[in-house]
Amino acid sequence: MERIAKQGRTVGTVAAAALGVFAASVVSSPASAVPVAGQIVPMGVYLNTTSAFGLAYDPIHDIIHYSQGALGDGLVHTVKPFKNYTPAELAALPLVGGIPSLSLAASLHDLGGTTTPAFGSAHFNSLGFNAATGQIVSADDQGAFLGSVYGYDPFTGANAAAIPSVGDDFADGLDFDGSNRWFSPNQGSIFNNGVLFVSNGDNSKTLLPIWTGLGSADGLGWSGVEQVGASLFAVAVQTNADTGRSRTLVRFDAITGELLGFDPDGDPLAARWEYLAFDGKFLYAADLRGNADDTGVSGDIYVFAVEGGLAPPGRGNRDSRAGDPRLPRPRPRGSGDGPPPPALVHDAAILVNGGSRAAVIICGGVVVSIG
Repeated sequence: MERIAKQGRTVGTVAAAALGVFAASVVSSPASAVPVAGQIVPMGVYLNTTSAFGLAYDPIHDIIHYSQGALGDGLVHTVKPFKNYTPAELAALPLVGGIPSLSLAASLHDLGGTTTPAFGSAHFNSLGFNAATGQIVSADDQGAFLGSVYGYDPFTGANAAAIPSVGDDFADGLDFDGSNRWFSPNQGSIFNNGVLFVSNGDNSKTLLPIWTGLGSADGLGWSGVEQVGASLFAVAVQTNADTGRSRTLVRFDAITGELLGFDPDGDPLAARWEYLAFDGKFLYAADLRGNADDTGVSGDIYVFAVEGGLAPPGRGNRDSRAGDPRLPRPRPRGSGDGPPPPALVHDAAILVNGGSRAAVIICGGVVVSIG
């Protein structure tokens, strides 16, 4: 994923623009299709979120919760969702690596409140959000519910209770989406409601055929997981190195577990992506060891354009399985609209969908369907 600032050319406005992530997100894939390589487009970065680890979007309070690991503390912190920034606000921000960067002040860090779990600490805790109960959910690394998934009230930390049949290990991936409870142990397999969904021992799931980053094309397993409509995004761990291009993002079919798409080169700056979150419009990845602005403060949160089965209202939903009754309905998007994708060429590519002759062109996060 080369930074968009390195591409000096611009393109005009495209009337048929849609938010882009992997090309596979807008092309209906036949059964057992070869996974499609495409670039996920960085839209912004929250800086100096010390050792950012767990991530969760709270649609009730319209806020991002995040926990810290390593050098961080035991609080659940908050930042303003990226979708709630206006284009004018984003245009006024400094660029880091060619994308808008949000300081702690610009992100309204902790102004929305913090949470201390009733048992005392959220350090190295996974995070998710259960919209049905209005609670933060987490896999406890060190507290009273060690090894269990539990829920508690945001901001007060009250009413903590264990949630059975999700997982029983330290988690690097956790997401509650409707009736689905996604769980992934550290660099492990992915489970849904306690049942194995994709195995890190299955080469058809872990192999990225044209991987050009660090480590092996046959990865070690997955960290963060996040369902977006009919898609499941995950952080693929290709090597344990805490440096750029050690991890990347992949997309599975949330029903079948088929690997549909992946970013073939990872990110040159992000050191160690852990958790994922989705605010109804943008995908987030916590970078535990990130230092995008070279200040020496480890911990950043990246924001990406994403479609993945849930297109913004008025632009159509290009995932043919989005209405599948086995999938939960999408969460409300909230009140903010966020910025349009940048009009910059980014790893332009044309991908043809089998014999249908349908194709998409990716340019700076703008995806245009032709054919």
